[in-house]
Amino acid sequence: MLRAAHNGLCENMEGAAVARVCQEFAVPCLEVRCVSNMVEDRNPANWQLAAAVQKCGQVVSLLIDRLAPI
Repeated sequence: MLRAAHNGLCENMEGAAVARVCQEFAVPCLEVRCVSNMVEDRNPANWQLAAAVQKCGQVVSLLIDRLAPI
């Protein structure tokens, strides 16, 4: 229902909360997340946590290499 209503790919409540707090205090925020499972009835056997963690690490490594020093 939410996907159809908002054309969303995934949801992230935790990141939204962090971003809101950072906005309130004018703190820069960057969140990197990789999807490990599809929205379905809870079935951890279908989750791909190891692949998601590996991909997230690769993305963070690329970002660190390209970010300007603060």
